[in-house]
Amino acid sequence: MRVAIFFLLVLLTTSCRQPKELVYQGIDQVSVNQSKVSVRVRMYNPNHYTLKVKNAELNVLLNGATIGKMDAIENMEIARQDTFVLPLVLNIDLAKALPNALQLLFNSEANLQLVGSVKAGRHGVFVNVPVNYEGRYDLKNLINQ
Repeated sequence: MRVAIFFLLVLLTTSCRQPKELVYQGIDQVSVNQSKVSVRVRMYNPNHYTLKVKNAELNVLLNGATIGKMDAIENMEIARQDTFVLPLVLNIDLAKALPNALQLLFNSEANLQLVGSVKAGRHGVFVNVPVNYEGRYDLKNLINQ
């Protein structure tokens, strides 16, 4: 009886643990259509279990200035310890993006930062998993892929 209770407690504590942060691996594809940018972000699920992603809300900063917000296109299931592609749509705030656009005419390399969270979980329990990524990109090459 004690053994059964012990295993039940172990099962409950491991199943309620908050998921590890998803690991950013890069940007697969970018396409531009007026003031919307579609981005396919490649990520890795380091967890030992499948996760469901319900929502993603990420602020996008270019050279330190917020240019818009990214939202997930669809809900999806992510296999355990596997790489996946998260389709996102960037809604650009043209007033905030214009100063950066002028800078990019002369130098297409920019510092890109994604800050926010992805709502992920399993068995009906979802938590906000933080995302905080920063890297340098040649935006002309990224868009022309």
